[in-house]
Amino acid sequence: MEGSIVQPVTAAEADAIRDHLTSDAEARAWGREGWERAAVAAERCEPPPQPPPRPG
Repeated sequence: MEGSIVQPVTAAEADAIRDHLTSDAEARAWGREGWERAAVAAERCEPPPQPPPRPG
């Protein structure tokens, strides 16, 4: 992924960019943690029962 942001000029802009980038990083970390938890659950849970074979 490529991209850039405009360099902040004022202290308020710098604060806003920092807050945005921090919240973005936190959201991505939360998402990764969720996938890690799902992987652990998948390893520890028994697979669902298979349906009976179809006649014919």
